[in-house]
Amino acid sequence: MHDGDRKDYDGYAGNYFVRANANTRPLVLDRNKVPLTAQDGRIYSGCYVNAIINIWVQDNKWGKRINANLRGVQFVADGEAFSGGAPANADEFEAIETPASSDAEALGF
Repeated sequence: MHDGDRKDYDGYAGNYFVRANANTRPLVLDRNKVPLTAQDGRIYSGCYVNAIINIWVQDNKWGKRINANLRGVQFVADGEAFSGGAPANADEFEAIETPASSDAEALGF
């Protein structure tokens, strides 16, 4: 849990916020529980969501703190989009031909 008064962003002052992340892609759903993909564009910085997070305590050689993992997000409503990094667009990549052998050595790894 972080103190919003220490952030220099609109809307944070007077509030607390939780930063949660995930090592794998969390479940992402629309209002009607249909899975969403990045191409759907429904989840973005500024939209309203329901989120499921796990909160856990850390007390080990790396320190003492409270952590949160993001498990799932459900789109609720559109909101005013705010700045943030946008994911890459598929058009920014070039197609890669499938090699005759699919092992990493054939790919040069």
